[in-house]
Amino acid sequence: MRDRDPLSTIRQRPEPFEPFEPPAGSGGGGDYGEFGYGAYEARDPFREPRDEDGGGDRGLLRVIGVMAVLGAIIAILILPPISLLDRGGGGGDGGGGGISTSARGELPPLSQGLEARSDLYDISVDSGFSGPAELTVRLNGPASAGEHLGFYTHGGDGWTRLGPIAIVDGGNAAQGQVQEVPANIAVLARTAFARSLALIVEAGQTPDPAVVSAAGIVSVRAAAPAAGGEEAGGVTAEPGALAAARAASGQAAVYLGVSAADPASAAAVDAILAAPGLATRHAEALIAAAAAAGADGLHVDYPLVDAARRGPFGAFAAQLADRARASGLGVVVSVPTPSGSDFGAYDWAALSAAADGLWLTPPANRGVFYERVEPALAAQRDAGVDLGAVSLVIDRRSRERSAEGVRALSLRDALALASALRLTGAAIGPGEGVSVAAVNLDREAGNSGLHWDDTARAVSFAYAHRGGPRTVWIENRYSASFRLDLASRYGLGGVAAAAASADASLPDLWETVLAYVEDGAASPLLPYGPYLRPQWSASDGVIEGDGGLVVWRAPQRVGAYDLTLVVSDGVVFVGQRVTQRVAGAAPDSAPAIAATSEPTPEPTPEPTPEPTPEPTPEPTPEPTPEPTPEPTPEPTPEPTPEPTPEPTPEPTPEPTPEPTPEPTPEPTPEPTATPSSPPGPAGN
Repeated sequence: MRDRDPLSTIRQRPEPFEPFEPPAGSGGGGDYGEFGYGAYEARDPFREPRDEDGGGDRGLLRVIGVMAVLGAIIAILILPPISLLDRGGGGGDGGGGGISTSARGELPPLSQGLEARSDLYDISVDSGFSGPAELTVRLNGPASAGEHLGFYTHGGDGWTRLGPIAIVDGGNAAQGQVQEVPANIAVLARTAFARSLALIVEAGQTPDPAVVSAAGIVSVRAAAPAAGGEEAGGVTAEPGALAAARAASGQAAVYLGVSAADPASAAAVDAILAAPGLATRHAEALIAAAAAAGADGLHVDYPLVDAARRGPFGAFAAQLADRARASGLGVVVSVPTPSGSDFGAYDWAALSAAADGLWLTPPANRGVFYERVEPALAAQRDAGVDLGAVSLVIDRRSRERSAEGVRALSLRDALALASALRLTGAAIGPGEGVSVAAVNLDREAGNSGLHWDDTARAVSFAYAHRGGPRTVWIENRYSASFRLDLASRYGLGGVAAAAASADASLPDLWETVLAYVEDGAASPLLPYGPYLRPQWSASDGVIEGDGGLVVWRAPQRVGAYDLTLVVSDGVVFVGQRVTQRVAGAAPDSAPAIAATSEPTPEPTPEPTPEPTPEPTPEPTPEPTPEPTPEPTPEPTPEPTPEPTPEPTPEPTPEPTPEPTPEPTPEPTPEPTATPSSPPGPAGN
């Protein structure tokens, strides 16, 4: 067993990037959104016909480059069997070379657990095309429902997974994005996994389709122990709560999740375990509830069982498992992480012997995640418990700790807190300065700023609040990579992902999770440090300083000007904007927050936008009631207001010990805010 410290790990190296500007005249709006992110969406403007004569490889493979240069098509080459839409700026204009493919007559030997669903195509691309691309590969036959398919390439190290795909063309083709066009590509189906994967969703939700094909169990939390009185020992379940998950789960087993995480439910469980007759009744009620819901099994999550009920809880689990097997149902039991060496009511040896598996729930306080989870696993391993029967629960939700306790946050909400803005001082005149603060990141106000927390192994920030200090830990693919590394080091049987529905406000962890599930290994990664720094921009004028508190120097003309703060967790960029009025006389004193915190959509892999040659002034100057001292109402040729704290990604202050073993999925441009748009989204 490798009990190493995963902090001696790989730091994600940045890719070359430059600021992005939307098409001229778009104003940052329209189809491009406030920050121009819409321009990163892949387009599919054409589709090649099949070769009805069966000759050649026409129609078998299509490559569409991700558009990232002013939203315009630089060049289109329609060269059978590939049509290519070049990004331009990748080393040429894409119009002078060629692209070709050829199908190999025979595939190289496949790794165990992989089956071919297409031919292997060798790809030759002219040097004029580079960077991320969208590919569509013709399958050898229609895809079956629930198959776990992906793009793979073959090289000296064997088969390497490139990424997930979507089935298109009525099941006859696979489409997906790659970081760069590979030398060869095939669609393979994963038929066996190194680790198990379970997904946990709420009643009425469906699991995320990006990952459900790899899941063995989908647990729907839709039931709870009934209250005392005549209903004692019974179960209350939401009618029809599993229907949506059942329809979307493919080959995965759908379990009825029964939870007792609140004080009232915990009291009901205590009463049940105190009376053997009620425990038997409760086991029977759970089996009946699962049958009524059409479930394939039960997921029992009773995290607050009194330590005095250790024996009765183990006996109840054994009784429930026996009855479930007799009814053809599976049973998994969640166990909480202890705060010390006392595991309380949860006898892992007895529970793992009775149930089909244990799901270890980590502490909500992410600051003590590793200091509690790792000793618990070590103690149970040393006690002889088979950790191959244990799955680690990872939650896509971030956490905020305060004096009131710990609450869950979406990634959107966490970054909205980080990007909160405040203008200090009254309205100003031309050429005057005003302070602008990132309220929760300003270190001069006692806040920590966004940083990597080595203890929690997550991006974090602490900020002052009138109710006392608060700390936020952000869940993303970096924190997930460390949690999965912990599971790998202790030989756990798998992972259970909580909050696993399709939710754009939560981070996309699935490529990180799938790499672990498919191969059984994890590669911990650290975010690129400069991405965690606040980035400021203004529609005109000059930003003085950096960090959480800056001064904006107004231009020499009146008008309303936008000041934008962009923050990032290393993957997703979120911005808020405040408007400041500059008046020649009787200035208004009320700056207005004009924009909301809106995270990027699910990041598109590896866009590399073109540099913004010229800022696009956003404000419309407003004439003052008295003659302006300016000789002309037109904008003066002031120097560009771009604050560029990071001119290039190379001089990073953080070490880069070694390259990442997987393709760097950071498509994020330099986090140097531009007047019309912030940095582009990073891939995940």
